[in-house]
Amino acid sequence: MHPFDSLSQAKRSVNRQAAFRKLGSADIQVAFSVGDQHRIVKFDAFSVGQIQTANENDLRNIGIRLRLSEKQWRFYLRRRKVGKLPSLIGFALDNDILKFSSPVDRFRLLRVHQTVQAFIDAWARYAS
Repeated sequence: MHPFDSLSQAKRSVNRQAAFRKLGSADIQVAFSVGDQHRIVKFDAFSVGQIQTANENDLRNIGIRLRLSEKQWRFYLRRRKVGKLPSLIGFALDNDILKFSSPVDRFRLLRVHQTVQAFIDAWARYAS
């Protein structure tokens, strides 16, 4: 099973949770990459909006990009599921996995990182 296979389930899960909406508004787009496959996740106000397949050209317009190998994604999601790894921000301190188009994009992620992390944690629950 590919790590992206459970993104839609994670989206449905967090969009039903009042606790997710209480994290606050997040109007950003984040590109998730596994090897040469990419998905752009749009966080719209208090929910996860569209998840779209993207190519390298589409990523040029995305300020926040998260790239891991398939092995790294499986490791991260599996370990997050059981509570054994830090948040994405903490994990990125030791691993070169986050790319930003500008310093402003870095601050945008820091402002809404709990929302993005909640989505990733839901993704971890559904990933095998």
